[in-house]
Amino acid sequence: MRLFARKLKGKQPKLPAPAHRSIRRRYAEGEVSLADLATEYSVGRSTIHGPEGPR
Repeated sequence: MRLFARKLKGKQPKLPAPAHRSIRRRYAEGEVSLADLATEYSVGRSTIHGPEGPR
């Protein structure tokens, strides 16, 4: 019996995937600025504009 199947390694993301997709879409459409999105989701701007940030 495997007790530790699916053990997460590393730090969990601060934003769930659906929120991240919404942020990328809204930023790409020019609806809001990165600072506004960071305030709305209670995270820093670097979290939103991180490695997989809006492009």
